[in-house]
Amino acid sequence: MFAKHFLFLCLFVLIACSPKKKATSTSSHLKYAKNIKIETEINGSKIELINPKTNSVSYFFLGKTKPSNLEKRYTFIQVPVKRIITLSGTDIGMLSKLAAENNIVGVANETYIYNKKVKQNCKLGRTISFGDFATLSYEKIIQSKANCIIFSGFETEFPHQKQLKQANIFCLPNYDWKEIHPLGKAEWIRLFGLLLGKEEQANTYFSSCESAYLNLKKKAQKLTISKQVFVGNLIGDTWFTPAGKNYLAQLLNDAKANYTYKNTSGTESLALSFEKIMRDNQNAEFWLNPGTTSQRSLSIRNPKVAYFKAFKKNQVFCYSKNQNYFWEMSAIEPHLVLSDLICILHPTQVSNRTLHYYTQIH
Repeated sequence: MFAKHFLFLCLFVLIACSPKKKATSTSSHLKYAKNIKIETEINGSKIELINPKTNSVSYFFLGKTKPSNLEKRYTFIQVPVKRIITLSGTDIGMLSKLAAENNIVGVANETYIYNKKVKQNCKLGRTISFGDFATLSYEKIIQSKANCIIFSGFETEFPHQKQLKQANIFCLPNYDWKEIHPLGKAEWIRLFGLLLGKEEQANTYFSSCESAYLNLKKKAQKLTISKQVFVGNLIGDTWFTPAGKNYLAQLLNDAKANYTYKNTSGTESLALSFEKIMRDNQNAEFWLNPGTTSQRSLSIRNPKVAYFKAFKKNQVFCYSKNQNYFWEMSAIEPHLVLSDLICILHPTQVSNRTLHYYTQIH
């Protein structure tokens, strides 16, 4: 009997004194986005926002309560966030997918907004239009009673960032515009889902977007290769066109396009002379994104475009009819952009020819 009690006592002591396992964290499995990392824990989410130019990282912890052992490098943000200032049109597109237009209390410039609800809120004074980034008013930001500011990380810091943090207004840089994969841009909706307490809704939307995109890509790859495609227009004396690893080049590749500069290196834009563009693309079948709304305006800007076969055959397409709509929504709807490109480049091989963003330039 004593032996049994002694054995039980030893077992109890071993269990009681064994080290407790720490709460495990699980990655949110971002598949495409390279400039954001999300690590979900029991009491919140660790966020790393990575500046692709400098590789510097901004650390945030999103949760209902601040953990007592939170590392100093992490800025704590209590969620759900109710009031957001967003200074990028793509952010508005993402927030609209989460039915969060009323959470937006500040925008850069209402003139360039497509979303009707946000425009209406600007007119009613519920949403402040701040104007130029360089002249942002600290007083207006405080007046907005915002909880956080989402800004495109062109600069290393947001103006008045330290003072705003002391006022419990936190500045989050957004680098979705530097993502290379079209689905990488869209995947940033996960951050907005966490901020708003709508993580499940964000994940569901992204999954449907990803599925639609990959299905379209799979179908496109079975089509015969389209005729040659070139992109862009002259700005001054230089023709800018996507490098081979650029976001648009990726879309064209997924649409089974024969993009002239698909084999070039780099993720930015190539700066080429008009003479080179003419040599390489005079007989190309399609011309995309010239940045105008009519062939007449193209001719006025540069009469030599009349020598392009694509111009002669009226095979010029652009999103310029409603640029606000394109810049606001295309990042969160890459499947619709891909659908447009497939319809344009394979007109005789697809049944659905509905264009969402693009129109033919006449």
